[in-house]
Amino acid sequence: MSSTAITLPSFERVSLESYHDFKNVSLNEIETILDLQSLDSAVAGALLHSGSSVSNNASEYSPLRFNFVGYSVWLEVQEFNNDVSTIIDEYAKRKGILPIPRPHVTAIYGMDHLTEDNIRARFKEFVTKQRFGSWPSLKPTGVYVDVEVVGVEGGLMDMSWAEISLSTSQGHEDKLDMLYDIFFNDTSNKESFHHRSRPWKPHLSLAYDNPESTSLTLQDVIDEITQIPTLVQSNPRKVTGISLWSTIGRLSDWKCLERVEF
Repeated sequence: MSSTAITLPSFERVSLESYHDFKNVSLNEIETILDLQSLDSAVAGALLHSGSSVSNNASEYSPLRFNFVGYSVWLEVQEFNNDVSTIIDEYAKRKGILPIPRPHVTAIYGMDHLTEDNIRARFKEFVTKQRFGSWPSLKPTGVYVDVEVVGVEGGLMDMSWAEISLSTSQGHEDKLDMLYDIFFNDTSNKESFHHRSRPWKPHLSLAYDNPESTSLTLQDVIDEITQIPTLVQSNPRKVTGISLWSTIGRLSDWKCLERVEF
C-alpha cells in the first residue's frame, strides 16, 4: 500500500507530574488509521505518544482502588457482534485489570441524596412515565484516554480511564433533563437539576485503572480498536435499555438493582 500523509490534529492534553501525557483522537483520525491498516513509524510515534514506558505484564498491576459513590443510571446500547463487550473483556484480561461489569453510557452518576428504596421507586416512576424507545441513538465521535488525581487541577478521582466518546443533541439533553427532574425533584436538591453539567458528554467506558503507572495508553486502545473496527464506525448505536446500579465502593462491589430492556 502506498504511503499516505496524515495531518496530525491538535490534541487536548492533560499533563500531570510523574504521569503520562494523555491525548484524545477524533473519529476522522481513527478512520484514517483503519483505512491505512498501519501507520508509518514516525507518524505513529507522534500520534500515539506515552511519556514513559508501560509494561504489558498483567501481574504487575493491582485492582482499581478508587471507591465510587452512590447510585447511578446507565443506558445500555446496541452492540455489533458483541464488539463493546469483547474489547472490555479482552483488554481487562490482557492488562490484568478488573473489567467494567456491563457496557454502558452513564446518564447519572453517584446519587447519594436518597435511600435505595427511594432511588428504586423513582427509577420505576421514570420507566413508567417515559417510553425510552424514543431515546435518540448515540454516535461515536472519537477515543479518549485520560487520568485524574484528587486535588490536582480540580480532580475528584484517583483513576485513569479509556472511552469511546459519543455525540449529544438537543434530544439527548431533553431526556437528561427528564431524568434529573425525577431524581432531583424535591426542593432541597432542585438546584442539582438546574446546574447539571451541560452539554452532556456521553461515552462508552472501556477500562478503568489506577492513575500511577497506568496500563491505559492511547496507543494500546487504538491497537485494540483496529481489531474491532465497528467500535468507531459511524453507525449510530441504538439505546436498548436502562438500568439502575449501586456504584458504592470499589468496581468489584457494583451491582445492578433494576434493569429494563426496550
